[in-house]
Amino acid sequence: MKQSLRELTTTKQQVANLSERMDDAYKIIHQQQLVLEVLDNKDRKLNLILTGVSESADELGSTDEEKISKVIEATARRMGGWVTRWLGKINKRNMRPIHITVNNQIQRDSIVLTGKNLKNANQTLSIVYIKKDVHPAVRRDNTRLRKREREEKGKPEYVGVNIEYDWKNRVLLRNGAAIDSPAQYGALARHTSDQDKVIVLGDFNARVATPLLADRDGNYYQYQGVQDNVVNEHGRTLLNICNNNGLTVAG
Repeated sequence: MKQSLRELTTTKQQVANLSERMDDAYKIIHQQQLVLEVLDNKDRKLNLILTGVSESADELGSTDEEKISKVIEATARRMGGWVTRWLGKINKRNMRPIHITVNNQIQRDSIVLTGKNLKNANQTLSIVYIKKDVHPAVRRDNTRLRKREREEKGKPEYVGVNIEYDWKNRVLLRNGAAIDSPAQYGALARHTSDQDKVIVLGDFNARVATPLLADRDGNYYQYQGVQDNVVNEHGRTLLNICNNNGLTVAG
């Protein structure tokens, strides 16, 4: 019994030490990511992305230059030696994004700002959106988090709760507390708070069947990442260690 307690104490200390080291590693990785994003943004600081412009002839014009000029003129600006190109493959809607490189960042920011007024223009222009050029991964994060923001605001239990997407830091907030961000990933992140420690370890040669994921409120969720129906001795030992130390097997 005493040996088991000593082993348990040692395990807890090892987990605490590992958690601290992982926190330090995460901070370093996060800082490196921010530096890379800054460098990437510098490369894109003169770029705009237009969406909703048809490649077929319409009231905006029959050529690329005519169409883009009409859109830019609707923002009270004029084109001046800009470089433009269609992005991606031709699709059924015949509406690929247009990549535009302008002359300076002030010009770009001004067009993005006034471009918001296009939604009040005629039917053809109202579906055109002008955005800053960002890395595809950042764009996916923004799309996903804005979608979740709408979903959270639509939940009856959150009536009167302040749900806000901080787009600069790419984090979704509920009454000021972070509930989702690119740093959080998967089912485990969705059912733990930003104060919890998430540690990934292996390999234990442990088979634990399809484990359940418990959140802080005691609710259980089936984790679909593990497709196994077998529990072996190593698996039972691992589950016992987790149960005795407030840990969760997430596959």
